[in-house]
Amino acid sequence: MIGSHSQTMQPRPLALNTSALTHSSGSSVARLGGTAAVAGIRAEILHARNIPEPPAIDLDAPDTDDPSAPLEPDFALPIVVPNIEIAGAAPGLVAGQAPSSRAQALAARVLSLLHLTRVIRASDLRITRKAVNEDGEEEEVLAGYWVLYIDVHVISADGNVFDAIWFAILGALRNARLPRAAWNSDSESVICDADPASLRPLRLRGNPVAASFAVFEPALEKGLRDEKGVWVLNDPDGFEEGYFHLLDYLTAFLFEHRFDI
Repeated sequence: MIGSHSQTMQPRPLALNTSALTHSSGSSVARLGGTAAVAGIRAEILHARNIPEPPAIDLDAPDTDDPSAPLEPDFALPIVVPNIEIAGAAPGLVAGQAPSSRAQALAARVLSLLHLTRVIRASDLRITRKAVNEDGEEEEVLAGYWVLYIDVHVISADGNVFDAIWFAILGALRNARLPRAAWNSDSESVICDADPASLRPLRLRGNPVAASFAVFEPALEKGLRDEKGVWVLNDPDGFEEGYFHLLDYLTAFLFEHRFDI
């Protein structure tokens, strides 16, 4: 037996609970073995007039379900902002201080993989309004964006923190609800509908499930110099991460029609 595994390719049990936080647009708690993370989403409005150099976007472009399609230019703006904190009980953060380099690296990795998987649609975050162009014709123009602040707290770290974070984020995104937003010409700003019936979910592209693997070479360990080959461990726990010399991590994403690394 290695750590909490009976087999090297067997992950630890996963538990996922949504709607864990009441004052958020969406939330989820993920527990992967002894590792646990809670994710909450705060949705705030960014007005188009506050964007100094807005990207060139085509509001009439068809929306696609294909996660391999090019990333929408909207995501050049900070409209999805992950922030990760590791609780004092877990290594990596001292209470009252700024997020550690480890937490910042995890946040950067999450943002990169959110873009890579195309799981969030830019069209879900756009807020549009009607305007009259120079030819006197009515057209749809960008009024602003919903900005998703994804706050993740790792409350217990017992190995493979990234997968627990990813499952918590994915659960929070699926649990998220955004109110209907419309342009108010009197106040020249975007206002939200207070009716709970106006809340709408995000139309996520697929369900990209993360599965992390650690590469372990026994020959690097004292007393195992004669061992040859390498081991690939799925979902390494804290014991395996701390005891063995892990050469690298690979994270694979399983989609409906393909398998990406």
